[in-house]
Amino acid sequence: MRRKLRRHLAFLMAVLMMLSLMGVQVLAEGVQVEAVQTTEGTDCTVLPEETDAEETSQSEMQKPDAKESPPESGVVTEEGKSTDSEKISIALKDEILTKGSLTAEVSGTTESDQIAYQWQVSENGQWKDIEDTATVDSRKQSYEVARDGAQKTFRVKVTVNEAVTVYSSEYKVNYYDKLQNGSFETPKVSDAGTLTYKNAHFIQVANGTNDLYWKTTAKGAYFGSGTQRDYYIEIADGSRSYYGNTVNDPKPVYNISSAAQGNQFAELNCEEPGALYQDVLTEPGTVLHWGLEHAGRWGTDTMAVIISDTKSMSSDWNPAGSGFDQSNPDVQAVLSDKTGKWTYHYGDYTVPAGQYVTRFYFVAVAAANGNLSNGNLLDNISFGKDLPNPPAKTGNLIITKQVEGIAASQIPDESFTFQIKRGEEVIEEVQIPQNGQWSASLQAVEPGEYTVTEIAQEQNNYRLEHTFYLVGQESQAEGMTARIDVTKEQTATVTYTNQYQPLMVVPTGVENRVLPTILIETIGITGGAVFLFLRRKRKETDS
Repeated sequence: MRRKLRRHLAFLMAVLMMLSLMGVQVLAEGVQVEAVQTTEGTDCTVLPEETDAEETSQSEMQKPDAKESPPESGVVTEEGKSTDSEKISIALKDEILTKGSLTAEVSGTTESDQIAYQWQVSENGQWKDIEDTATVDSRKQSYEVARDGAQKTFRVKVTVNEAVTVYSSEYKVNYYDKLQNGSFETPKVSDAGTLTYKNAHFIQVANGTNDLYWKTTAKGAYFGSGTQRDYYIEIADGSRSYYGNTVNDPKPVYNISSAAQGNQFAELNCEEPGALYQDVLTEPGTVLHWGLEHAGRWGTDTMAVIISDTKSMSSDWNPAGSGFDQSNPDVQAVLSDKTGKWTYHYGDYTVPAGQYVTRFYFVAVAAANGNLSNGNLLDNISFGKDLPNPPAKTGNLIITKQVEGIAASQIPDESFTFQIKRGEEVIEEVQIPQNGQWSASLQAVEPGEYTVTEIAQEQNNYRLEHTFYLVGQESQAEGMTARIDVTKEQTATVTYTNQYQPLMVVPTGVENRVLPTILIETIGITGGAVFLFLRRKRKETDS
């Protein structure tokens, strides 16, 4: 029995060597290949695998930390190398605007010193080493905080010559990764020096006010004062709250009966034209979503939505002062809306390369009464990675695509098309991926039942085996068409997963080489023993 098995193994080795000399390559391990010799050449097909999936995981080697206690001051273990912790210092350089990172600058060392870095993040008051991943390296001199460092506090541990450990001071990243206070609920009008005009209550608060987050480039006089000047933002109470014996009513002053979301809303400009803005920490290549509700004040007002890099902006930047240029590529939309009604607008934005802090802002283009400091009411604003909450009486739909058996990086953009129907009407077609993004969204759609159908295609050297879809938290089902219920003020989701099998590639010229045809039928594992089944096929001859 053993002698027979050895003969089979020896034969297999000889066959594999001959295949290697011929240049035949198999794209993935574990694929069973049948090579059939014909009079025209060699045809190759992939036989079905018996295993469901192949798991590959690899744990990273972690270097042990150096001693936390440095040697006594002045101790030298090797000539020319630093071992005195009191002479070594670390400064953290903020390079977020230009590189999206913090950089450790170490002084008190020599060129021959070996310096090791370990970046740490504070979590619940405790310092924790940042774990490395395929895209994160926490052991370099610089650490990219634009990826996920918004509002987090960092420090770096530096080890010199595996003998001295020094820590930098902590550094908090003050940027957020999404827009704050989008519905202008803070500061609260009733708590912050309320102003009144015709029973409408409002406030004018300056840049830097606690919990405001917004800033303006317009410096003007405070309401009713000709001398008190600052960068004021006007926020109005849109509710029917009582102020003493008076009921608040925004309609006589703003021609709107209520806020679009919550209780308060804002006017783009206060007493002078400017830009209303926030800066957000962003990672290049990321798709961000924006949404807002807009209304005119005395009639139809027009404003521009603009998204820009901040690196080239000076401290006295004010786009409203230089006139509006609609040809500016940073302009995302120009919105015109009538008075008395909120209108929802939205869009997507892909962060360009090298852009780590992004400014999201508005500029007045026209006002119904001719005064740019009046009009263009705003509420329910969002800007960030998350899809905005749908406005009243509408819903959102997100379509996400996944693949198995093939690396996502091998699939070109727009490989998958999804057709969305409401009833029998096709309302939209979307293609995924787009610029590396594997999801698409429909925002502010009418509630009801929608049908989503995937139009999938084969990928080079891979065969599509199965397609599954998952609607919300329901059970996964196989098929190309899914039915989704979109409800009011909710976001519905459907995820499609394609499973692929690799095919075999036969290089050009193999068909001219002479080799007995071999069928590798299966590779199975039973009871820990590996059995290889080989079979020769007779070469077909012409009759």
